[in-house]
Amino acid sequence: MATGGKGCVGKHGGLSSARDAGLCPGRLVTHQTGVPDKIGIAACPDGLSRMRRRRLGSYPIFPHETRLNVHSRMPTLIPICSVGHWGAGAMRERRTEPKADMRRRQVVDAAAECFRREGFHGTSIARISQIAGMSPGHIYHYFDSKETIVEALVKQEEGDFAELLQLLAEDTEVDFLDAMFRQMDELLDRILKPQRVALMLEIAAEAARNPRIASILQESDRRLSQRFAALAGARGETAIAAVDDPDSRARLEILALLLSGLTLRSVHVPEIDRQRIVRSIKAILAIVWRPTV
Repeated sequence: MATGGKGCVGKHGGLSSARDAGLCPGRLVTHQTGVPDKIGIAACPDGLSRMRRRRLGSYPIFPHETRLNVHSRMPTLIPICSVGHWGAGAMRERRTEPKADMRRRQVVDAAAECFRREGFHGTSIARISQIAGMSPGHIYHYFDSKETIVEALVKQEEGDFAELLQLLAEDTEVDFLDAMFRQMDELLDRILKPQRVALMLEIAAEAARNPRIASILQESDRRLSQRFAALAGARGETAIAAVDDPDSRARLEILALLLSGLTLRSVHVPEIDRQRIVRSIKAILAIVWRPTV
């Protein structure tokens, strides 16, 4: 048994240490370290392979957890943190680790699944936490509301489009319009996935009644439009290069309208003829974007 001013975990790590000690999953194991700071070690009932560590005095990770005095039954222990209020310093360090990004993605993916199936208003943080396999408090560590989770989803979507724009920028063998339509199949594959359609329509519906969500979508649209217009201008498509010009903006908006319309129409007509649609979009944009040709 380790003693003194250190918080400790089992040397084997993960859930196995609790099992080796003869403990039942779902119970919160406590170890008095001899200093004001105490670390709780929880064996998770959902079968997660990791141990959850936190200071005593907080609510249990799971409602049915109980606290035991198991000093005589703990396995061999090794130190994991320094004496004193480890929370502030350790938390600052943890936020910079890649694990934090992994946890955020875990929450975002769980929320996306919930929003698709149950809608924005039908989804609670508790429900997201259940799907993500973490406590509601853990989720609030990364996101303060469902709106901030939606913001992360929108930025993820924005990043997908940015990847396509990068591919478009690198394709200099043909003119801009032809290069864009080389990427059109991949673009349609992305935007017409049923899971993506259900999610984006739900977010759009919420934006119609939630000013904060509307602002998130509008800012994202503005950033992508500016980036696309700058790329088009660099490739000689001057008719759509100036997003501050009303005519240029209207021409650029045609593409957004066509793609948004396709997203909605894919619900009504799942077996849409993509190749014919792509040819029609190209013909429309050639007329609108190149009015003098």
